Amino acid sequence: MMRYLTVGGAWLLLALALMGCQGLGGASGDGLGDFKQGLTALAQQDPDRAIDLFTSALASGGLEGQAKALAHYNRGIAHSHLSQLGKSLADFNQALQLDPNLAAAYNNRGMVHYRLSQFDKAVDDLDAAIRLGPNSSAAYYNRSFPLAAQGKTAQAIGDLEQALKLSPGNDVYRNRLNWLLRPEMRLPKAPPLPGGKLSGSGFVVSPQGHVLTNLHVVKDAKDIRVPGLSEPLAVRAIDALTDLALLQMPKESDKIASFPTGKAPRAGDQVVVVGFPLHGLLAPGPSVSTGNISALAGPGNNPNLLQITCPVQPGNSGGPLLDEAGQVVGVVVGKLDAAKVAKAFGDAPQNVNFAISGAVAQEFLRSHGVDPRPAPAAASPLSPADIAEKAASYVVLLECTR
Repeated sequence: MMRYLTVGGAWLLLALALMGCQGLGGASGDGLGDFKQGLTALAQQDPDRAIDLFTSALASGGLEGQAKALAHYNRGIAHSHLSQLGKSLADFNQALQLDPNLAAAYNNRGMVHYRLSQFDKAVDDLDAAIRLGPNSSAAYYNRSFPLAAQGKTAQAIGDLEQALKLSPGNDVYRNRLNWLLRPEMRLPKAPPLPGGKLSGSGFVVSPQGHVLTNLHVVKDAKDIRVPGLSEPLAVRAIDALTDLALLQMPKESDKIASFPTGKAPRAGDQVVVVGFPLHGLLAPGPSVSTGNISALAGPGNNPNLLQITCPVQPGNSGGPLLDEAGQVVGVVVGKLDAAKVAKAFGDAPQNVNFAISGAVAQEFLRSHGVDPRPAPAAASPLSPADIAEKAASYVVLLECTR
């Protein structure tokens, strides 16, 4: 999956080692006990309990110096797991005031800035993390995110290559590097609508009205609208490397896409694409195309993509790829450039199209505080017509003004 790394594990181990060997400097009494339990709760992936325990430890007055810095740092990690980004920033700031050499705090604060689309601040913090810890592969890996978001692809590739030198064989690093090196395969822009607007597809993923789409659909848009809604959509999160964007509609929705649980897609599975290709030229409602998953990886054997045979056109970008039960297994992203392939190989590709895998999409949603809706475990197969009818309630046309 495409994800950034929190740098908490090493500091948890350091804190536990200090306590086990010679006592954590600046910790005593109830504060130390709550601190230890907070570390355990964080290791057990219980951020709510960890926050309570670190808060109690800090309130006890029994923590000073390094111990107090680590309590703020680890509480910041817990807040970030819950997407409480303002509180996370406040704790990382406090940790760095107490210990300006805490490289992991710079690393994680940088990724909070990235999640807030504050790319310059993210790069500055990750620069500091690398200066303090030049052998941290995670810091180089993480810095590739804001660099790519700034359009500095060559520098992002350089960081990923350095991360792999420091951690050879790391599949997470390798997959992200393959993604950056992938051939250009985004769909061309849909023909302009009246007024110079461009269009794409998206789909609702939460009761709060969150919409998932491709970043390239909404990039640089000054105004993003769904026909029929009076207010524009807000951009809540983006990831330049996965080409995903999370939007927020001005209203809630009870029509939501669901994702399969416990069942991975297979090559040969029948799939359906629903979206708004060539909007303004074709019929105004959502269009449907069918096909199969032809491969479980994209160019460069990238496991974050699915290769599909469903025909896709400009405007399909950002729409859902649905399995035979109507569950989201991918997000349509593009196809190979037929002219370039024909020039290189002497023949144009036929139905070689791609979708971002559903696993990557779910990880992106979770990392930004949206829990993907799980589909019933025993969902029954549906006809393509029934899938399309169901999807029409949550697939939306996006009109973007640049």
